[in-house]
Amino acid sequence: RAYFYVAEDRFLLGIREGRWKYLFDVREGVDELYDLAADPAEASNAVAREPPRVARFRERLAAWMEATRRRYGADR
Repeated sequence: RAYFYVAEDRFLLGIREGRWKYLFDVREGVDELYDLAADPAEASNAVAREPPRVARFRERLAAWMEATRRRYGADR
């Protein structure tokens, strides 16, 4: 499931899938990935340990953003 979250001047897009939580900071271009089962406090960013998972989540977010743009874009 994809969702967006804005807090304190941050624009984050994210996906939660099972034990994994992926966030992408649109303004900074920074990925975050957390294994919530092993790290419920989100203290250790797992991006460097899980590059294929990060790539898959980023692709899913890109597809979701494109579908959302088409559905709610300015051309409507």
